[in-house]
Amino acid sequence: MSIGLGDDKFSGVDYNTERHFNRIVLEYGERIYRTVRGMVGTHEDADDIVQETFLKAYKNIDSYRGEADIGTWLTRIALNLTYSRSRRKKLFSDNPVEDYMEKISSDTVLPEVAAEEKERRMIVENALKTLPEKQRAVFVLRLYEEMKFSEIAALMGTTESASRANFHQAMTKLKKFVSDKKLK
Repeated sequence: MSIGLGDDKFSGVDYNTERHFNRIVLEYGERIYRTVRGMVGTHEDADDIVQETFLKAYKNIDSYRGEADIGTWLTRIALNLTYSRSRRKKLFSDNPVEDYMEKISSDTVLPEVAAEEKERRMIVENALKTLPEKQRAVFVLRLYEEMKFSEIAALMGTTESASRANFHQAMTKLKKFVSDKKLK
């Protein structure tokens, strides 16, 4: 099957072969990992889900209809696997965004600034844990993956307005959580 990926470098490529499918893994592996890591607790859980995502995609590549970008299709598989696992086992961690926040503060040298950053990280981590799965997913996809609302809607099987609403509800809840924490 020839898959159009919305990108000329992939058009006309047959991904039924392992060699060609590796191009998908190389192109989208890091993006899928970042998305999953933003949703789950540990590096190991994220790695397992990413591996399972690509295995499932490889086995079911013939079911890819080409209606959406293949990256969107892969992310949908990854989110479904994440939701499925979270129902079976409590995957959502005490610190799901720690890696993201560490990247932001990695240049911090002063101890007092580092302490403030650590406190902010903890507040964000705790706030994200309070969000429902859909709001958390939309938040992670919008802010960390910088996806457009239309892409998020296609990925999550909702409307663009529903994606916007989930994002704004998440932001409202996060702002309230942060402001409540600052008052205490």
